[in-house]
Order: sequence, then C-alpha cells, then structure tokens
Amino acid sequence: MRNLKIKSLFVLGIMLTALIISISSCSKDNANSPDYIGTWIASTSMDGTDAKETLTFTSNSVTNLYQIKDASTNAWVDYMKMKGSISVNKQLMTVTLTEIGLAFDITTGEPTATMTTYKAGSPLFDMIISESGQSITIQSEYSVSGKILTLKTDDNGDGDYLDEGESVTYTKQ
Repeated sequence: MRNLKIKSLFVLGIMLTALIISISSCSKDNANSPDYIGTWIASTSMDGTDAKETLTFTSNSVTNLYQIKDASTNAWVDYMKMKGSISVNKQLMTVTLTEIGLAFDITTGEPTATMTTYKAGSPLFDMIISESGQSITIQSEYSVSGKILTLKTDDNGDGDYLDEGESVTYTKQ
C-alpha cells in the first residue's frame, strides 16, 4: 500500500513537472511571437461611405475583410475579403493571395449580402486579379508600435509611399 502511494505521488510529481514545463514553454512561445499577430482595424471612407478594413494575422497567413456601413441600418456589411499566405523578412512582409471573396455586384458595385469566394488558379480569381490591376504577390514594409500597425505598400511602383492609400495605420483589437 505504501509503495502504491509513493508511485502515485511520483507519477503526480512527473505530471506536475510536465505541466509546469509546458506552461513555461507556452509563455516563452507567446513572448517570441511576431508582433503583427492578431486582429487589426483601420477605418476609412470610400466614396462618402464609411468603411473599415480588418486584418487578421497568424504567423503565416492573413485574412483581410473590407466592410461598408449600410446607411439605412447602420450595420457593417461584408464587401470584399482576401486571404493569403505571408512570409516576413525583417520588416518586409510578402503576402501571396490565395483567395478573393466578393459580396458585391461586379457591374454596379452594390452589395449583394452574399460573399462569393474564388481560389487562386481558378479562372474567375485570375480575371479579378487581372481586371483589378492587383498583383497576386504584395510586398509591404510593416512596423508595430504598441497597438498600432503601419503597412506601407508602393502600389504604383514609384519608389515611395506618399500616394493615397500606400501607408495605412491599423489599431489592434
């Protein structure tokens, strides 16, 4: 009976040690996580309509959701969504688009309330990329200061970030 208690205490001690080590390693992982991981929001106006952009980063992917405010209901309505893989080298973030979702009529621009998604390599994905002038690969300089993320993207290739929309500031949620 005494040996059973000692064995039980020994197993309990090993389990507690393993738990402490795993908690310790998890907190170290969190301390070393990239500073861009999380959800970030930027508010803007798009042709007089309130809009917001929500970026959600993991260590290797991003989801970008654009929403507009419905003036009649004051509710946020999904408008467009992009997903992609990311790689980061110092302060340079490279996003490769893997999916585009549209919740608007391509002809009128009016919201449809239904998000239709197109995966990379599909004919409609390629058409949307081609007609929008957007590249499948996007490079941005990023910086994080506290709860502020700044992304700078030279959209027109002129070597600076001075043009409208090339430097965007997001707040962490």
